[in-house]
Amino acid sequence: MDMNGKWKLVSAENIPEICDVLGTTAENKDLAIKLMSLGSNGTQYINIDGDNVSIIYNIPGKTIKIDTKMGQPVDMPFFDGRMLKCVFSVNGDNIVENQTGAFEAVNICFRQGSQLVLKMTAKGVTTTRVYDKE
Repeated sequence: MDMNGKWKLVSAENIPEICDVLGTTAENKDLAIKLMSLGSNGTQYINIDGDNVSIIYNIPGKTIKIDTKMGQPVDMPFFDGRMLKCVFSVNGDNIVENQTGAFEAVNICFRQGSQLVLKMTAKGVTTTRVYDKE
């Protein structure tokens, strides 16, 4: 599983729908749509070394950094400031992130050809973000 490196957002689907089930306010929903648009230059840097996980999400005006170990809970702010407890694990060639706290969701991150795909699912709704390696 080769996910390490810097990845640039190239597409995002179902952002308004996932915001609705996550209880995102109308103002923050508009912000989420803007942040996940192709012109936002959103990136994420991933470094997985054994059980160590380091992820840096860069979105306009905000950087979110996570340093943890597989299987250990870590606190993480959502883009709108709500706090989550996240636990990362490996399932085959996928990195799975279980999120609890302000809402419950599961992120599954995997390679699809040369791209990185992140699927977030909550209450039966899935958003898919696709990234190209920089």
